[in-house]
Amino acid sequence: MRPLNSKYFGQTGIQIRFWNGASVITGYIVKQKGANRYVVSDDSATHTDTVILQQANPSAAGQGQILVSTFGGGTEHAYDIASHLVKTFEDHVYTWSLGGSPADSSHATLPQNS
Repeated sequence: MRPLNSKYFGQTGIQIRFWNGASVITGYIVKQKGANRYVVSDDSATHTDTVILQQANPSAAGQGQILVSTFGGGTEHAYDIASHLVKTFEDHVYTWSLGGSPADSSHATLPQNS
């Protein structure tokens, strides 16, 4: 699968949840290091880490989570994000877009950081 376009990185890109050493915080992707491995930062750029995506809530350094909104209001967890497709831990593959509502059951949205 093709890597993410850098337009999805930064403070207005894909939102990711990760562990800052004390709690789970939200932030954004700085750089893609592999299919499910990312350098991430919080909105104030005070905490940066390299994380691997997982299904469970992050509870230690190196863990990150991206929620995937599915058609009909469901939520899944991203395992692998590429330029056009997102694979989930729930064993689904969707065409994705950033923010908004999915158009149909073959589409999903990733949360946009603000």
